[in-house]
Amino acid sequence: MNRALLIAACFLLVAANSTLAKPWRGIVPLHSTRDDVRKLLGKPTRQGDFYEDYEIPRYTVSINYATENIFTPGDDCDGPAPYWWGDYHVSVGTVLSVEVSFDREIPLAKLKIPDFKTLTKGEPDSTLSVDYFDQKRGLEYGIRDKKVHRITYGPSSIADASLRCAPDPDADTREERVNRMCKQLFGAMIDQRMGLYAINPFYVLSLNFDRHGNAISLRVEPKYYYDWIHIDWEERDGFRNLSRSEYEHLLAQINQIKSRGPLVGSVTTNSSGWREETYRDAVLEWDEVGKPSPLDASKLVRWFTVFYVKRRAT
Repeated sequence: MNRALLIAACFLLVAANSTLAKPWRGIVPLHSTRDDVRKLLGKPTRQGDFYEDYEIPRYTVSINYATENIFTPGDDCDGPAPYWWGDYHVSVGTVLSVEVSFDREIPLAKLKIPDFKTLTKGEPDSTLSVDYFDQKRGLEYGIRDKKVHRITYGPSSIADASLRCAPDPDADTREERVNRMCKQLFGAMIDQRMGLYAINPFYVLSLNFDRHGNAISLRVEPKYYYDWIHIDWEERDGFRNLSRSEYEHLLAQINQIKSRGPLVGSVTTNSSGWREETYRDAVLEWDEVGKPSPLDASKLVRWFTVFYVKRRAT
C-alpha cells in the first residue's frame, strides 16, 4: 500500500467529515465557481461546458458545473450528474460535484467511514463496483472488493438544504404517465436503474426527466453503448443499424409520447453523418451511416436524440 496515497486519502475524508460543507482542496460544491477551481488547480487536462478533468499524481479529478437550463429557460435549478443528490438553485459556472478517482484502490477498513452500515447502497455495475451514499455529508463512495476506488463530493442534505429546489408534488405522476406510454409501445423496461426500453435486439430507448417530471430528452442508441453495465450487451457480429423506415416509424411512435411540433428549420449537416432538424418544441439530432449524401430511403441511422426545448419568450 502506498503510504503517501493512504495519508492523502485519509486527509480527504477527515476534511470532508469534519464539516458538512465538504470542501475538497478548498473547492465546495454549490459554492465554488469555475474561476475558483482554475485558481486552485490550474488549467484542466480536459474540459467542456459542464465539466473539467484534472490528472493529478495518484488520482484523477472530474468536476461538474452548472450550465444554463436550456430545457426550462429562467429556471436556475440544476443538479450534479450523479443521481443521488437532486436539484439545487445555483448560477451558471457553479461547482455541482467533485469526483476523485484513485489510481490505487484504498482498503475500506483503513478509511473508517462514519456510519458506513447505514449508508444508502446502490446496485453493482459490470465491474462489481457498488456506490454508497452519505446524504448528510454529501459523499458518494465507489467500492469494489472492500476497497474504495472513488469518492464524489456533492451537496449536503443539511448544510445545503436552503439551496434545494422545492419538489413538485405532481412530478412522479407526469413521469409515470410517460413510462406507461413507453411500456405500451416497447414493453417493460429492461434496465430499471438506467430506464432503458428495448426497441429491437440491437437498440434501446432512454428518457431524461426534469424535476417536474417532464421528459426533456429522449435517446435511441445501440444496446452495446451500455456494455459497461451489461457485459453481455457488447457489440457482436450481425449488429444492424436502423433502416430509414425503422427510423421514421420510431419517430412516429415517439411523437405519441411527446410531440416535437411542426418543423421550423431545415436540416443542418456537418462533414460526417451528423444531422439536425429544428421543430417548434424540440431539436432532433441523428447520425447517418456512410458518406454524407442527400436523404434517401437507403440511408441507415446509427443513433438519434430528441431534445424537448422550451423557447424563450420574444
